Amino acid sequence: MDRGAMDACIHRPFSFFRPGFMTKNVIPISAAHAPNVSRLPAWIRVRLGHDAQFAHTSAVIDGQRLNTVCEEARCPNRGECWSRGTATFMLLGDTCTRACAFCSVKTGRPDWFDADEPRRVAQAVIEMGLKYVVLTSVNRDDLENGGAEIFAETLRVLRTHDANIGVEFLTPDFQHKQDEAIAIIAAALDVVTPASPARTRLVWGHNVETVPRLYRTARKGAKYETSLELLRRAAVIRVSKPNRPSCSASAKPARKSCRCCTICAHTAWRACHSASICAPHPTTCR
Repeated sequence: MDRGAMDACIHRPFSFFRPGFMTKNVIPISAAHAPNVSRLPAWIRVRLGHDAQFAHTSAVIDGQRLNTVCEEARCPNRGECWSRGTATFMLLGDTCTRACAFCSVKTGRPDWFDADEPRRVAQAVIEMGLKYVVLTSVNRDDLENGGAEIFAETLRVLRTHDANIGVEFLTPDFQHKQDEAIAIIAAALDVVTPASPARTRLVWGHNVETVPRLYRTARKGAKYETSLELLRRAAVIRVSKPNRPSCSASAKPARKSCRCCTICAHTAWRACHSASICAPHPTTCR
């Protein structure tokens, strides 16, 4: 190319700046778009507390090397609860053997079992000054009794410290190990508080999570009927309020087993999680 042709190329405006260029290849963009399901409404976004009580709760949990569902499940109420000096303790580690589509707790093959965990939970309860304790756990299908012995031992240690302390279990379904799990927890109740009013101060809860038709999508590895069977068995050992957080559409089959039904909604924290169709404003639920 001669010098004149090169100068013409250098000083000539680029063709894609010319009016009308590429008009035949323009990709139309619609103004309408699907809502961003990963963006949470303001009323359910996580707000961490910054007061002294929040810091104290955090220090106790970290100091006793405990897991909480508040952190692992990324609960939006964590700031509010911890600022009031309370938390929901999650037993049996931070790794679940199931992979529910809605849940933020990590999934894997846990190789962790800590027999000292009940003592540390009780110590945390003492340091936090709690009179009512909520205990939940990951699913541990790898354990012989599904982890029921840790629930039972934690109950025993807590009641040894304070016979009148209120305890609430939010257990897994224990799948094919319900016979062993029920027997272990019932035995713990008999040993710790035989024929005592404190026996009725155990609330046994279990999440069925959703309606039966959505189980294949949202709760793989679980069966709705298995959850109902656990609730029926829990009611037999005379705990005070075997309850079932769920939605109203599935409340009828468990009516005889449950004295309390809690309705709640999950939030999708990652793109791989099942998104809720809507997030009602708190004023709608009152």
